Amino acid sequence: MDKYQTVQFDNNRYSVPRAHAFCAVPVKGYIDHVEVVAVGQVVARHVRSYGQDEQVLDPLHYLAALERRPAALDHAPVLRDWKLPAAFATLRQAMERQHGPRAGCRHYIRVLQLMGDHPVGKVSEAVESCLGQEGLTAERIRAAVELLAVAGGVTSAAAAGVGVTPLSQYQVPRPDLGLFNQLLSKGESKDGR
Repeated sequence: MDKYQTVQFDNNRYSVPRAHAFCAVPVKGYIDHVEVVAVGQVVARHVRSYGQDEQVLDPLHYLAALERRPAALDHAPVLRDWKLPAAFATLRQAMERQHGPRAGCRHYIRVLQLMGDHPVGKVSEAVESCLGQEGLTAERIRAAVELLAVAGGVTSAAAAGVGVTPLSQYQVPRPDLGLFNQLLSKGESKDGR
């Protein structure tokens, strides 16, 4: 594998997740697809290309690299040309307007990274449910995605009967450790235990 997170098979390059960069990995070619295997598991599967010197790239494989290189979102062809639902473009504009271009872009990247663990449809649904709300953050959208994941077959957070509430709204009181000491003094026995 090379520094571009790709492996070569039949004169074409196929992307792999960042976690497997710079590792020797077996590549299995089938009639219709190519699989990359690491530690006994398939870590990447692509439609096989029969062209010459082509790149077959999955944008999801490059999400981890965005943490260190956020500019790649606009400059790397695999990410720049990524066809996402329209709600994502609206989300990015709203986040950059609310948090500023730099911080807004980082919030947007954290939303994209949710697709590493959740299907695009669930993330898109969460984005649509959160658009237009005050305090739009990646954490709010993450919470909405997790609610949708818990709801399973339910089509929206509202249909699940659960509203999306920011965690910062809840206050947890600090424990009074003096009460714990009172319990210890009441529990002493006559033999000194």
